[in-house]
Amino acid sequence: MGVDATVSKGWLDLKVKNETEISFQISISFDEDRITGRLLTDQDNGRFYEVVNGTSVYYHRNNKVFEEVDVKQKTFVIATGACASEKLLYRNKCEIGYPLPDGTNVVEKGSKEK
Repeated sequence: MGVDATVSKGWLDLKVKNETEISFQISISFDEDRITGRLLTDQDNGRFYEVVNGTSVYYHRNNKVFEEVDVKQKTFVIATGACASEKLLYRNKCEIGYPLPDGTNVVEKGSKEK
């Protein structure tokens, strides 16, 4: 939906510096609906993590359409698969530069979502 990855000529999207004693491997895959990234390590802490988007809210401001979505981290216990915690990482706000699908609810900024 335009909030998970950006392609922009002349900008670096990912910069990584490992200052730990732990080895990491980054794995990224794509399918028709999503981009999946995995960060693998040589040490097992009994947990795995997901970074997920909440529900998107679209709104008009100054004759433009914007999207806001909460990006959350979920922590799961490997042994049980149970979610141990969820926390807000940040709220992504961006201008939408493409047509939204028919039926997408776009509210006026400051009005309540229907």
